[in-house]
Amino acid sequence: MSTIVEFFMAPDDASALRAQPHGPRGMFGHVTLGNFDAEEALLTWESRLTGSDYDDLVDAGEPRVVSDADVDSAVVFALSERLCRELAAGGESRLARLACTWATEENTPDSGVACEILTELVDFARSAALSGDRLYCRVS
Repeated sequence: MSTIVEFFMAPDDASALRAQPHGPRGMFGHVTLGNFDAEEALLTWESRLTGSDYDDLVDAGEPRVVSDADVDSAVVFALSERLCRELAAGGESRLARLACTWATEENTPDSGVACEILTELVDFARSAALSGDRLYCRVS
């Protein structure tokens, strides 16, 4: 079974919910970044970039679920403001280290693909920061 991971910008949760049934295409700026466990990746990235404990992030409800998937739909997560800031501030060497460590985990892309995903996401996070929008992730 394939997973489609789409990151998109929206002004708020209510707007982001409109992307749940059919995706953000045509409504919001978005980028499709592959087939990986997005919830696990968001937790890993935030933990590594901020120094937060992975389990503490889980206990705090990260990543925040905006809309759970039902039988025929997708799940939408809101990226934390802290993760968005860290992604937008990410330098090339920091991203390379994150990609390498992420790629060592089970069921993750190899380091080259991981680096491409993170580089594209960093550019997207910078655009969202400039526009004042929040970042969301839709997984279907």
